[in-house]
This record gives sequence, structure tokens and C-alpha cells, in this order.
Amino acid sequence: MGPLHTFYKLFVSPVLHAGAGMAGGACRFQPTCSEYAAIAVHEHGWLRGGWMSLKRMSRCHPGGKGGFDPVPQKCPFMQSSKAPVTMKEAHISHESRS
Repeated sequence: MGPLHTFYKLFVSPVLHAGAGMAGGACRFQPTCSEYAAIAVHEHGWLRGGWMSLKRMSRCHPGGKGGFDPVPQKCPFMQSSKAPVTMKEAHISHESRS
């Protein structure tokens, strides 16, 4: 993952969890916000994926419901290939392009 993803996991995520009253790195969403961001940016690009990630993080607060919240798929006419659905598949897909 890139430096922004690492920065988020090390610095932003712990602050959000502490502010939301969650101890031990527990996340109220599945996939976690950092996984969501990585998948969203991979599938939708930096601009749209970044915006989707910011919207997701804004829902991380004590009054939020949480739960299963997957990254929406691209519209079929915009998708050039089958997008990965897990972090492992996204990582493998990224390595195969290099």
C-alpha cells in the first residue's frame, strides 16, 4: 500500500477509534475503513475512491450504526475488467500489473 494508506493506519485510524470510544483498534465497519479506502481507490481511482473513503470515514462516530458496508462496484459499462473484491485480490492484481 502507499504512504497515505500507511499514514492513515498508523495515525488517523487510532485517533478515530479513540474519538468514537472504541478500544483496541476495533472497527465498527466491515471491511475496515483502511481496507475500504484501499479497495475504493483501486477500483474507482484516486478521485472517486478518495471521495468514497472520506464519506465512509465521516460515518465513523459513536452514533453510527456500522456493520457490513462494501465498496460499491463500478457500473458495468465503465468497468474494463473484473474488479477484485478483497484486499488480497487487490494486492495480487496490483502486483500483476507491475
